[in-house]
Amino acid sequence: MVLGVSAVYLMAQGLGGLGAFLGAVALSQKNDRQLKIFYICAEGIMGVHFLLLDAYAAAAMAIVIVSRTLLSFNLKFKRLCWLFILMHIAVGAYFYLSWEDALAILGSCLACYAFYYLSGERMRCVFWAFLLYGLCTISSKCLLGASRLKAYI
Repeated sequence: MVLGVSAVYLMAQGLGGLGAFLGAVALSQKNDRQLKIFYICAEGIMGVHFLLLDAYAAAAMAIVIVSRTLLSFNLKFKRLCWLFILMHIAVGAYFYLSWEDALAILGSCLACYAFYYLSGERMRCVFWAFLLYGLCTISSKCLLGASRLKAYI
């Protein structure tokens, strides 16, 4: 242990940093396909990060996000977007523990809308959706990390 913090907690935070970095790399891609590939990797890593922090709602959202992004490669049906938004809400509600978990659900729904309704520069012009998603997930991580840190010390 380093300064009273367990190795699991440190590993979780390291994976969170890696996932956030890959998310930033994803948003910097000019090609939509490359953006989605990096995004899948980032969310997969974030899913493990959230599992290690016992944030099950956020981990479940990451699984739905990876599935949604994989399907969005070939399917741009707008109805599919609303199906995934309903899945985000349903899965999030099932794993909901505290109000902080609602931030992950909100962010997932916003990003889902952007993936299915926009592409290319238009998707990037709706930066507020990705910005809100990022702010929601970072806020969720900070709140969860602060409130659950005691379990790892």
